[in-house]
Amino acid sequence: MNPVSFPIKIVGTGIALPGRMVQSNELETTQGWEPGYLQEHTGVSQRYWALPEESVGSLGARALQAALDDASIGYNDLGLVICGSATFDYPIPHTACRIQYAMGTGLKPVPGWDIDATCLGFITALDVASRLLDGNRYKRIAIVCSEICSRSLNPADMETYGLLADGAFAIIAEKPAECTQGIVAAHMQTWPEAALMAMVPAGGAANLGLNNPPLTDHYFRMDGRHLLTLALKHLKPFTEALLADADAQIADLAAIVPHQASLNGIKGFVRLMAIEESKIVVNIERFGNTLSASVGIALHESLKNGRIRSGDTIMLLGTGAGFSIGGLILTI
Repeated sequence: MNPVSFPIKIVGTGIALPGRMVQSNELETTQGWEPGYLQEHTGVSQRYWALPEESVGSLGARALQAALDDASIGYNDLGLVICGSATFDYPIPHTACRIQYAMGTGLKPVPGWDIDATCLGFITALDVASRLLDGNRYKRIAIVCSEICSRSLNPADMETYGLLADGAFAIIAEKPAECTQGIVAAHMQTWPEAALMAMVPAGGAANLGLNNPPLTDHYFRMDGRHLLTLALKHLKPFTEALLADADAQIADLAAIVPHQASLNGIKGFVRLMAIEESKIVVNIERFGNTLSASVGIALHESLKNGRIRSGDTIMLLGTGAGFSIGGLILTI
């Protein structure tokens, strides 16, 4: 395996879950759907949805504080806050400053900005942060992915209503003392012909001039079948290229942490790559698809329960609206 190309050390992680846990059988009852339908078709038995008083900013701040506590440092020890969320409280201002605002007043004016790569937000932000951690300008960077998509779901659309969920994740990263921890290889590709296959039509400049756009234009919509077909078409050559960049084999990896896009998608990837299921981290049953936070929540759990340990080399892999695939091979 190639050596680490961009040193980065994760020194703290944290998650925040909204106040309402929603069971799939509850949704099936309220929506009049066949009992067991959601578990069978999405793999999700429960998910968390935000309470009215919760926001993307406040949820992200809770995750960030948890990560700071885990790292045994304070907010003022940070050099930069990067937000990798797909959802937001407002189109303007950016979400990083909303998270920073929710952390409280009287704090050090740490710079903050957003990266929007939809569900690939965490993977992309980690890649970017590894390029910025030079130990001089930025010694310690926080990455936060906070998602509230439940308010943009169409109750009549079983495909998205039973799959997508809310949640937040944060990490604290710094430059390691030795270059044995960090990114070994990173890769991303985008197929823009699928740009409109997952979208929220209203809320941006394209439809801003329309009078009274229908409520459904404010809901997330996707062509899940087409996107799954596209993902399975490209995931194998993409993953093989990422492994080649790292001069690594699947056997060299302690774990693969994928975006929890759908259980069918994860199972399809396992079959494509002929991977042992034990290598794949899957928690979609308990959390649903939390967009950019999903890889991070799964990584956090794996670090805390010992499935992933210091010194392990892992793969983070995901897909995002656009349509994009992104991945990292990372030594923890």
